[in-house]
Amino acid sequence: SSTMLSFPTGIDVDTQGRVYVANQYDDDVHVYAAGATGDSAPVATIAGGATQLSGPGAVAVTPPLSILTRRLTRAVAHRPYRARLAAAEGQTPYRWKITRGALPAGLRLTRAGVVTGRARQAQRTRGQITVTDAEHPAAHAASWLTLVVRRAQHQHGS
Repeated sequence: SSTMLSFPTGIDVDTQGRVYVANQYDDDVHVYAAGATGDSAPVATIAGGATQLSGPGAVAVTPPLSILTRRLTRAVAHRPYRARLAAAEGQTPYRWKITRGALPAGLRLTRAGVVTGRARQAQRTRGQITVTDAEHPAAHAASWLTLVVRRAQHQHGS
């Protein structure tokens, strides 16, 4: 058959819908295109000595590097601000940068993923952040975040 499967024992699907099937007696894993059906041929096969597979009985596809931070806490103009960005599924240490847009004047994003500083004025900004992991080759993930800086409330004496 076109599937090249002799004794399939495990199956998983990645985030793009590709299907991974462990083939126990052939010591390999076949990858099928998203939406493949019937007697479809694999688009790739993971096999050979480099895989260190011996009778794979199951397969699990690791999710890709992703940014967990969905929103930033509000900042207050002229007050210290600090927020740590979070990512998952990649190899640490992560490296962060702003790839589109900008943070409010007075704030910066460190390579370690910390937004820090004092915003100079009340405003709303939107920027795209990117995280890169330490794998070779490196994985990348990007996300858009909005940061709202509100005006400081002045307190009046009695």
